Amino acid sequence: MRPGKQRFEFYLQQAESLMQQASASVNPAAWLYQNNGRTCFFMLEGLGRLYKSLHNPKKFGKILDHVKLVEDGIGAIDYYDHIAVDLKKIPGIPDFVLGYVEAQTREKTQRLNEVLRENGWLGKSGERFAKMREKLDEADWMKAEKETEAIHRFYDQEIRELIKEMPETFTEMELHVHEIRRDLRWLSIYPQALNGLIQLHIQDEVVPQTEKYLTASVLESPYNRLPDAGDNPFVLYLQQKRFLSLSWVIAEIGAIKDEGLAVMAIAEALEQTVRMTHENAVKEALRLLGKEDNLIRNLLNKASSICHDFIQEGHLNQLIYGVYPRQK
Repeated sequence: MRPGKQRFEFYLQQAESLMQQASASVNPAAWLYQNNGRTCFFMLEGLGRLYKSLHNPKKFGKILDHVKLVEDGIGAIDYYDHIAVDLKKIPGIPDFVLGYVEAQTREKTQRLNEVLRENGWLGKSGERFAKMREKLDEADWMKAEKETEAIHRFYDQEIRELIKEMPETFTEMELHVHEIRRDLRWLSIYPQALNGLIQLHIQDEVVPQTEKYLTASVLESPYNRLPDAGDNPFVLYLQQKRFLSLSWVIAEIGAIKDEGLAVMAIAEALEQTVRMTHENAVKEALRLLGKEDNLIRNLLNKASSICHDFIQEGHLNQLIYGVYPRQK
């Protein structure tokens, strides 16, 4: 089996096992959310994004569309559920606000259940999995060295586009903070999804301006341990300290995103239930949370500063070390 196909199969087997277990539940969507079903779909989505750009875009585009629907669905449940949990800890939050957020959690769960049923994910037959494997069987898989070089070019292009499209000023929590963090996060998901093809090149020397990012939590995080190179004859190496620094940025932007989107979720509840304007709803949400009026602007500025500093220090431009035969 070609290495690319093996990578898909590795996560397809995980997803298939989860779906079979979810099928036994009265609420498969909730079961997937509660049992970390999102992770393997993130990996499949990453592979779909990558291979769609390498070859057979129509086949991989269809695979990508289906797995993204599931990942997005679990993500929507996660978004409202976590906000509901946090709101319960805050005194003074009106019951109708919490009720709206909890209702959204139920609605997103119901929607994902519909997607799972309508697209053939559930049941022992595994109709969706069979169709995906059929497309993988028909794909024009590359040989190892050519494929690794193509993945190198893809990863480099992702970095270039991210830098090029970075706005000078962050003005929206969803469009800028959330989406830019997601783009950065793909750079850390691909190395996990590729199951050993990407490795970290360990530098003995001090890499300028990375030390401030290399905190204990970053160095000890299991998410920064990449799969073993295994049988891959060629490997794409990334600079270790710059890759670890990237994980710090992703975590920091994530904390900013969570704080900002919590405000926006309350504002959404106010807009939909008491028909406030968006501006007034944001002000009231900040008041309910006991936050200053300029919180959102400060969060946007902080996220913008972190991203621009990281880019200007050259960490993204110098993240890739290169493609080499696997070190044995």
